[in-house]
Amino acid sequence: MSKRKILFKDITNDSPETVSTVFSKAYKLDSFNTCPNKDHKNLESNPWCVHGLGQEKWLDDSVEVPDEDEQDHFTIRPKYLGRYSGLRNLGATCYVNSLAQILYFNDHFRETIYQYTPLSDETGCVIRSLQQLLVNLEHSARGVIDTTALVSALQLPFTEQQDVVEFRELLFGMLTNSIPSIQDSCKGAGSYVMRCLTCSNITTRTSDFTDLKLQIEPKSQSLVGRNVERIQQLSAVEILEGENSYHCSQCNALRKVERCYMINKYPHTLHL
Repeated sequence: MSKRKILFKDITNDSPETVSTVFSKAYKLDSFNTCPNKDHKNLESNPWCVHGLGQEKWLDDSVEVPDEDEQDHFTIRPKYLGRYSGLRNLGATCYVNSLAQILYFNDHFRETIYQYTPLSDETGCVIRSLQQLLVNLEHSARGVIDTTALVSALQLPFTEQQDVVEFRELLFGMLTNSIPSIQDSCKGAGSYVMRCLTCSNITTRTSDFTDLKLQIEPKSQSLVGRNVERIQQLSAVEILEGENSYHCSQCNALRKVERCYMINKYPHTLHL
């Protein structure tokens, strides 16, 4: 019986500390020290020598990263540079990618999806695919993440463009059946206020919202800087008359009214 087998045979009933010590002696791990010389190639006899393995490239902030157009689906993402992964467009699935990227940056949504244990039904398949996609966006080293699993689970055609707002309602409608709290972080409340111009009667209709639809000017120079102004425009007063006249409960007839929208409660995460 070899010396190593004798050593392991003798430590079967010993403490973990003894096992560790004997293991190190059996494989001579206690006889090696960190290689002090950085001017030579790796030492085959020293497992602690890491010089020449290429670690200096991962620690070098000056490494150039190719443009996204030059990267293929197997491009490695240098996470140490703080870059994010992109999503592969399967043909006309950019609306799926846009929503997935927005939801990824919603911490509450991401953590809620992570913590859910999917069932084996159709919705469970969608949630499992979504979990995989979000995990890849957060931890994968690839420059481009494939979305085939999610798009296939949702039974969406690869070559048919859809409206992203309608797709969002479809997705959340499906997710809410299994995870009722999935929209808590992006749920707000607002009211339509109508004032009859005949009798001055005021009617209020309050409802929850999960996103706000803003008017974007054609060829707008700034899609971000004017968002506050666009939100304020939601409360602008408009006149409803003619075919758009509102039924006044006090007059019991269609009347010309003023209408405006008021946000009563902003959500923790606002989707625009």
